[in-house]
Amino acid sequence: MTRIAIICPGPGAEAFRRDSESCVIAVNRAIATATDADVWAFSDLHTPAMAVATDDPRHLVDVHGGCAALCTLDATRLKLLEGGIGDGRRWLSIDMIEQARPIPPSIGWMATTATRAVGMAVWMGADQIDVYGSPLRGDTDWDGYVDDRQDRRAARWRDERVTWSRIAKVLKGRIIAFQRVGADDT
Repeated sequence: MTRIAIICPGPGAEAFRRDSESCVIAVNRAIATATDADVWAFSDLHTPAMAVATDDPRHLVDVHGGCAALCTLDATRLKLLEGGIGDGRRWLSIDMIEQARPIPPSIGWMATTATRAVGMAVWMGADQIDVYGSPLRGDTDWDGYVDDRQDRRAARWRDERVTWSRIAKVLKGRIIAFQRVGADDT
């Protein structure tokens, strides 16, 4: 069985404890709590600097050197590499995973890094996907941090619940076990 855990930065991320997962994917700032992650998924240039207590994203590579792969958009990867960040690391392309269409695009799974991580897990051959730190409510991360750049309004969470529900139906149809651990809407 290929069991993949996805650790999102919301409340509940800190509850994850690595067990028998084949792979752990940390999403955005969750890398700071899921320090034994195999893959770190992020979309924008701002995230690497936010994941550590410094504005220099190069520090991230030193702190989380055990992370086997970085997964981001091609444009973000190129900008990071131009700045000397992430040299010698294995890179996974969100763009390439999206083109492989592991989940139908009409579901809306390409809207957030967290839902893209589910697509990545399907692409990687997951039989079971457990998502932590994705309660779809509130405006703080697991550690109380509030990112003013993020849309954390109730309307966003309402729309995102619809996407997660659609993803769950697709995965159930493919006989892939799926749960959002600690979420009260699944």
